[in-house]
Amino acid sequence: MSSLLLRILLVSNLQVISALFIVTPEKMKYTARYGDMVKLICNFPVTNNFEESKLKASWEYINPSSGQQVEILRLNNGKIELLDVERTSEGRIAMSLSELKNGHAVLEITNVTLTDAGNYRCVLQLEGADYGTITLDVQASYKNIRNYTAISSDGNDIYLTCQALGFPEAEVFWKNNDIDMCFPPNTSHKLTAEGFYNTSSIIKCRKDSIQNLKCQFWNKALNETTEAVFRFEEKKTNLTIPNNIAIIIGIVFTIMAAVVLVIYLKRKRFCKCFRKKGDRTLTL
Repeated sequence: MSSLLLRILLVSNLQVISALFIVTPEKMKYTARYGDMVKLICNFPVTNNFEESKLKASWEYINPSSGQQVEILRLNNGKIELLDVERTSEGRIAMSLSELKNGHAVLEITNVTLTDAGNYRCVLQLEGADYGTITLDVQASYKNIRNYTAISSDGNDIYLTCQALGFPEAEVFWKNNDIDMCFPPNTSHKLTAEGFYNTSSIIKCRKDSIQNLKCQFWNKALNETTEAVFRFEEKKTNLTIPNNIAIIIGIVFTIMAAVVLVIYLKRKRFCKCFRKKGDRTLTL
């Protein structure tokens, strides 16, 4: 049964017995993280003599930008037919059959991508026909932050860069010793082909003003803050002595060396004289 025929039956049945068969989304809006798994659920009434083979179901994807509708999969005579090859070829999207007896039409999406975001319509027909529409938002955490460091030509300033991919746009804050830096950063957002925002933030500061510097990405949609810390090795400082003091110290050491030498020579000469006198008095 084509999607168009199913809609025709839906409209005709809604006019007669829509009150007897109502499809209700469990949630009107779902939020999923990039790479996670999400289950979109439409509830419908079942009786004790419910037969799965009599249920006809269809899940459709509606592009939020263009409004284009694509039928993803269809359940007919107890069998599932995958229709949207682009979305179902990798086995990421499936419909759970085990939940039908409980009155739940479940669309499972694994390894969620940003292109999965949009509106989903579940169209069900049993003793009547009805449909429900669900919105799926997909968000990506700015968890892999890359940081770069560059020093100005004069060596006095340093340029620090933080860059990460995520969705939606994030605000970037810079802190030095957990205090907001007063220098405004240069932050840009570029949308990639995969739907991520490539967010890059650059700040310039004096080398001697850096103590414990870090950049923070604030994802408002996820209520999440991720950060990267810049670590700088402490340079060993060499003890330097002013030239005038060095000259004075040199002169003092020279005088002291001269005095020690003079004393040594005088003592040596005195010892020689003493030995000569001693030799004369001791002769027999």
